[in-house]
Amino acid sequence: MKIIIVTGSRDLPVSQAPIVRAACTGFDTVITGCANGADAFARAAAKSMNLTLTVFRAKDVVAPNFIAALAMRSIAMVRTALALAAKNENEVWICGWPARESNIVRPTKRWISCGSGTWSTLALAAGLGLNVAVYGFGDMIFPVWPAAMWVKSERFPGAFELKMLISQKELF
Repeated sequence: MKIIIVTGSRDLPVSQAPIVRAACTGFDTVITGCANGADAFARAAAKSMNLTLTVFRAKDVVAPNFIAALAMRSIAMVRTALALAAKNENEVWICGWPARESNIVRPTKRWISCGSGTWSTLALAAGLGLNVAVYGFGDMIFPVWPAAMWVKSERFPGAFELKMLISQKELF
C-alpha cells in the first residue's frame, strides 16, 4: 500500500491546492490533520480521488491547550506513519508545506517545538527514519540538518526530499 501523510501551513494559499492534489496522486491512503490550508487541500484531494482518508483531529486529543493539542495530533500522525512503514509492503511518505523557513529544529526522535508545527512534524518524521519531502516557496532556505541533504524530488515534482547520508541509528 502507498501512504502519504500531508502536513503544512494553515495559511497555505489556494494556489497550492492542485500541488497538494498532485502529491496525493498515486497513493492509496491520505493521512492528514484537521486544519485549514494543506490539511484541507489533502482531505479534498483524497475525497475527490476516492482514496482512503484518515484525519487526525486536535479536538480528539486531551491537552492543556489548543497549541499542545496540535502538537500531540502531529505526533500521533507521525507515530501512525512509522507503524505503517514498519510493514515492508507499505511505501510511506510525509510531505510538508511549511509557511516559512526554520533552522532551529533538527531530525529527532522526540517532538521539538520551533514555532512551526510543520517543521517540527517533519523533523520528528526524519528523526524516526521516515521518507520526507518538502515543498518550499520562493527563496525559502531549507534547514541544514546533520548527515543529510535536500535533493530535488523525482517522486514529487517541485519538492525536495531529505536524503540521509547515514542511518538515524548511527546518528542518535
